[in-house]
Amino acid sequence: MICPKCGAAMDGRLEEHVEVHVCWTCGMRIYPTPAEHRKMEINEIQKMTEEYSKDRATLSAIVRDVEMEIEKLKRKAMPYIKKALGRVVESREALAAAIEESPELFVKPKTRVFNGVKIGYRKQKGEITWEDEARVIKLIEKYFPDDAHEGIGLLRERVSVDKTAIIKLSAADIKRLGITIQEDTDEVVIAPVDSEVEKIVDALLKGAEDAKEAA
Repeated sequence: MICPKCGAAMDGRLEEHVEVHVCWTCGMRIYPTPAEHRKMEINEIQKMTEEYSKDRATLSAIVRDVEMEIEKLKRKAMPYIKKALGRVVESREALAAAIEESPELFVKPKTRVFNGVKIGYRKQKGEITWEDEARVIKLIEKYFPDDAHEGIGLLRERVSVDKTAIIKLSAADIKRLGITIQEDTDEVVIAPVDSEVEKIVDALLKGAEDAKEAA
């Protein structure tokens, strides 16, 4: 096909499975008219599906190989990771103890950043607590029968107290139900503010803390 714009020869190429004539001299493209745009046959779609399946299998094989190499590296590095993790746990506990003993250093501002680590205090919201949930449920059904199981739903279907709904009640109603709202407290915060690697380190530390509590 000759380009109607510059007279150069045009080449045919597939773009999104549609044959388009392109002029490499002036860049003009001629797309087929709806009549020229034939419908795909099922065997063509089957072949395209086969190509997709092969490409996906190749990708999956590469990912599996990478994961195997990562596991090998993790096993090789685990003794060093455990040793370093132990030191980090100890230094973190020492730092947390020092912060707890010096609250007057973290009034304004409540947190500071040293060497890429945010330390200090953050607000921890007070919790809603009760001693006997069954008693609280009975009191809700007594004082708020219309809202116990529908409406604002102070009780869930499995019949447990819904703290989200309870907090919307007045202080007098909450007290009448035998529920206590603890005051907000400050808790120590030690949080690195840098890279994605820190998320992995934090996960390791969380695991070490959980294991220590379970021991």
